[in-house]
Amino acid sequence: MNFLRNELLKFSDDISRIAKETFETYQEAAPTVLSLFYDKKAGDFSIASLGGLEEYFVSSEAKEDAAKIIQRFNQNVKPIATAFISESWMSVLSLEEEPTVSPSKDPNRKEILMIIFETFDTECVKMWEIVRNNGEVSLEDLDINSKGWVPKGATKGIFSDMLKENYDETAKKLAELNLN
Repeated sequence: MNFLRNELLKFSDDISRIAKETFETYQEAAPTVLSLFYDKKAGDFSIASLGGLEEYFVSSEAKEDAAKIIQRFNQNVKPIATAFISESWMSVLSLEEEPTVSPSKDPNRKEILMIIFETFDTECVKMWEIVRNNGEVSLEDLDINSKGWVPKGATKGIFSDMLKENYDETAKKLAELNLN
């Protein structure tokens, strides 16, 4: 396994652990973007964060504005990888079914904590069902967590495919050398 792949796995494992622990402590997860980038001055990987997005999660139009803000953030930070963390709704469908309503209006929905990780060419989604029972809140693993990093395109939604270009020079050089 190569260096960049190890950093991506460490990033996704660490962010997943922190997001779960934070949710379990505060019983909520504000929409947040964390971006892994190579800090040339420090000579090491660092993480930049974008928070304060809650006000954009009140309507579809406002969510589109949030998506534009995240894309601008990515253009400025030039990350190798990003993680979008949020609570959300998920429709429960069979493989043959097509969604007929948005997950938030689906009577057969699940409340979830999700993290969408991505590089310019791969993605990894992790989700946990939020179970609320008599004032207690817990997280339960969902099967989707076993898929790992895959080529982009499997995840759909306004907050997927947010890192459309390979902005990072380090990732470009590794790709050119075929090291990632």
